[in-house]
Amino acid sequence: MPYRDESAPPVFLPEEFEVIDRTPEPTRWERLFHIGKDGPIEYACGHQAPTRFSLKIRGEERELNDVFFTERPLCPACIRDRSIACACCAGPIMPGESVACVVADAKWLKPRATRVGEGSVVICFRRTCAGPYPEMGGGFWNGSKVASAWTASET
Repeated sequence: MPYRDESAPPVFLPEEFEVIDRTPEPTRWERLFHIGKDGPIEYACGHQAPTRFSLKIRGEERELNDVFFTERPLCPACIRDRSIACACCAGPIMPGESVACVVADAKWLKPRATRVGEGSVVICFRRTCAGPYPEMGGGFWNGSKVASAWTASET
């Protein structure tokens, strides 16, 4: 059973999600010999986007690591559509990021919280959510479900 209804609208609206083009300027030699590819490239999801980019989600800039740009699995729009909000801080949780599943507590639960099964929610490892409690780990958000960090299987 998926933890997030695929037909549900994205958690983050397009105006909350800004793409910042980080494609490096070609060097003099690259321009001279036409090395590299100009303009957007195709990602594994089938969409086109800048060669390198960072994301600004609700004012918080997020850099993506070099492994992401080697594999190029998702364009910015697909990342936005598969991101969820932390139940504790309401910050973005993008596919591939570590998460913890905890029992929902109405005192601190944010309205955009992603529910996991009966009475549980997903929280991130930033700020004061699960960050101070690394023993709560054990999974990552894969874009539709929480996958186990130990077996890489979906739970």
